[in-house]
Amino acid sequence: MREAFKLLDPSEKGALSYWTGMIFAKLAAEQVLAAPWMAHARLLQKIGLLQINPPNTKSLPDLIGCTSRAESGIDWHIVEAKGLQRYPSPNRRQSYKNQVGVIETISGEKPATRNYCIANIRSPFSAELHDPENISEKSIDADINPLDLQKYYYRPFLDLFSDAEDGSNVMISKNFVFKKLLCDPIHKERCCVGIAREVFDQVKEWGIKEQAGSGEENKPLKNIDVLELSKDEIFEYGDAYIGSDGIFVQLLREKAW
Repeated sequence: MREAFKLLDPSEKGALSYWTGMIFAKLAAEQVLAAPWMAHARLLQKIGLLQINPPNTKSLPDLIGCTSRAESGIDWHIVEAKGLQRYPSPNRRQSYKNQVGVIETISGEKPATRNYCIANIRSPFSAELHDPENISEKSIDADINPLDLQKYYYRPFLDLFSDAEDGSNVMISKNFVFKKLLCDPIHKERCCVGIAREVFDQVKEWGIKEQAGSGEENKPLKNIDVLELSKDEIFEYGDAYIGSDGIFVQLLREKAW
């Protein structure tokens, strides 16, 4: 922890805890559950992709995601994210268990896992992923499909790289579409945010088909060959990380600019 953390007011600490919890829950789902795509349940509900009963429930967990286990099979995962400075009491852990147990089925399928993820914001930093078995008495059914989840998940990247006012910073390599950004204006640190071209091209294709009203059936993405993508020469120019969703971030050295 930096000393500056102690100077933050409670609302600022709360925001930091929230985003830390969400980020590490997403990473834990990717690394442990092999679930590349995790979207926020409330936002899925807001844009009409998640129909729940009762619709006004305040007990939804944070993230819903999936991974393909076979050509036609899907495993669904639910994760409640917590960023905490202190270890939770047994009563708090029980409340997390109740929350992830609220969704009983997704499109008629029982989730493969119902998890709560605790990011411990302390020294040393750590993350815990728990998969409780119990289901809440207030359980509900959700209706969402993998294609809708992926369309929602990748849409911000289509917007990012389609910004006409900032198109000069968009670069295209053999395997990636990426954008150079100033991530720390004080220390002048720059970074790249990018996405695999195979993913970007398919996301664009979804949009074109929808605008044309062609009626052609869109197909969900298959799992991405991250090991092959990580051999791209772009990774020679700075510290980089690529996720199993095909999205990468990179802190650039000066020579890369």
